[in-house]
Amino acid sequence: GDQGGEDMGEGEERELIPIDRVGSHLSPITGTIRCPSSPCMVTLCFDNHYSWFSSKVLSYTVTLLPPSPLVSLRSHAKKLEAYATNASIDVKEAEGRIDKVKGIVDGLGKEIIAMERELEKKKNALLKAQTESTYLVNRVSFRKQQRSGVLQRLARVKNDLVAMEKEEKEEEEARRAAETTTNLTSEQTPGRGNKAAKVGTQEVKRGEI
Repeated sequence: GDQGGEDMGEGEERELIPIDRVGSHLSPITGTIRCPSSPCMVTLCFDNHYSWFSSKVLSYTVTLLPPSPLVSLRSHAKKLEAYATNASIDVKEAEGRIDKVKGIVDGLGKEIIAMERELEKKKNALLKAQTESTYLVNRVSFRKQQRSGVLQRLARVKNDLVAMEKEEKEEEEARRAAETTTNLTSEQTPGRGNKAAKVGTQEVKRGEI
C-alpha cells in the first residue's frame, strides 16, 4: 500500500513502515513509499529474526520516481513556511531578551567604569608606595654609611680620650712627685747642731712617702 506522505523537518528521522512479519514466501510483497520531503534519504531494512534458524534468499526491486512539479512546489512552500515560522519564533525570543541584555550591558559598563577608576587609584597608590619604598631604601643605606662613619670617629675619639686621660694621669703623678720633692728640700736649713735632726726628719719623711 501507499506509505508515508507527511512532510518532515530538516534532520528529522521517522519510521515509515513498522517492522512486521509478512508472507513473502507465499507471494511477492509490493508497495509504494512516498517520500515525506524532497530531498531525503530512505533506508530499507529487512529482518529475519522470526526464523533465524533458516536462512533466506532475498530479492527486491526498487524504482525511484521523481515527484510531480506540484508536489515539489508544495513541499518547498511548506519548508519555507516552517523556516519563516522558526525565524519569527527566534525573533520574538531575541526581542524578549534585548531589554534584559541591554540592562546587563549597562550594568557591566558601569561596573567596568567604577573598576577602572578604582584601578587608577590603586595604580597611583602603588606608584606612591614604590616611590616611598625607593626613598626609604636609599635612606637606610645612607644612614648605615653615616652610622659606620660616626662609629669609626667615635672609636678614634675614645682612643684619643684614653690616651689623653693616661697622659694627664702621668702628668698629675709627676707633678705630685715634684711637689713632694720640693717640700722636702724646703724644710732643710743650714747649721751643724741641727744636722742630725734634719737628717732624721728627712728619713722620717721618706718613710712616710
